[in-house]
Amino acid sequence: MSESIQRKLKRTMLQKIRIRGDGSCQFRALSYVLKDKDINVGSQSIDHKSLRALAVSLIKKHKSHYQDFIWDQSFSSYLAKMKGAEYGDNLTLQALAEHFDLRIVVLRNRKPSNIINPSGAGTVTLIYSGDDGNDAHYEATKDLDEKQSSKRSRKQSSKQSSKQSSNRSRKQSRKQSSKRSRKNCKCRDRRCPCRKNCKSLGRCRKNCNQKSRKSRTRIPRRRTIPRRSVRRKSRKSRKSRKRKSQKRKSQKRRKSQKRRKSLKRKSQKRRKSRKSRKSRKRKK
Repeated sequence: MSESIQRKLKRTMLQKIRIRGDGSCQFRALSYVLKDKDINVGSQSIDHKSLRALAVSLIKKHKSHYQDFIWDQSFSSYLAKMKGAEYGDNLTLQALAEHFDLRIVVLRNRKPSNIINPSGAGTVTLIYSGDDGNDAHYEATKDLDEKQSSKRSRKQSSKQSSKQSSNRSRKQSRKQSSKRSRKNCKCRDRRCPCRKNCKSLGRCRKNCNQKSRKSRTRIPRRRTIPRRSVRRKSRKSRKSRKRKSQKRKSQKRRKSQKRRKSLKRKSQKRRKSRKSRKSRKRKK
């Protein structure tokens, strides 16, 4: 991925200058840059209107050189549009760059920069933002002052120093933690493999029993539970689980029986009430 415009400006020690977007932004940006860098243009004026007229006249003069690059319209209609308020394109930049013997660098966002007339003597940088449609816009650039350049260099140096200090602090904290773990380790054998990274006595004992059997200090083993007692406990736990499950099942059955009985009683009562109503009606 290519760099953004801000990173490119930082790398080249330039700053962006906004320009009005009225259709002639390319010529305005170029005139500003030419005036800022004091490029010898002779007796010609560097106003945006004069630059537009000059570009049109150069393209018209060298018709055979530029005619092949215009394919979507006729050559005369292109010149008529460019005399008005039409956006400037690569042809106008190429014509002006060859006329003034300039190397124009066009910076683009997240895309490689476009270099026009790379064999030119002087270098000029412009910024191109947007696509090739109606959102296209050119902006000028300017060299940073001594104060601004010094501020940027200081910021970069401060960032580098802060990174170095943070790395040093991390290394020191790691060394201190390793020393603490050695102090807290209760296995005093120097040949113990877990002495560097030990944090608990149990881990230290396991590693000592597995790897360093020829240690000087003998560590007492933990008491193991006999197998018979474990089996008894497991049997008891199984029996208790069965009892609990049986109790739950019996409780569910009782609840279901009670519900059925209550439903039967209600249904009987309803039937009796219906019969009594019918008999009363007949008597009347």
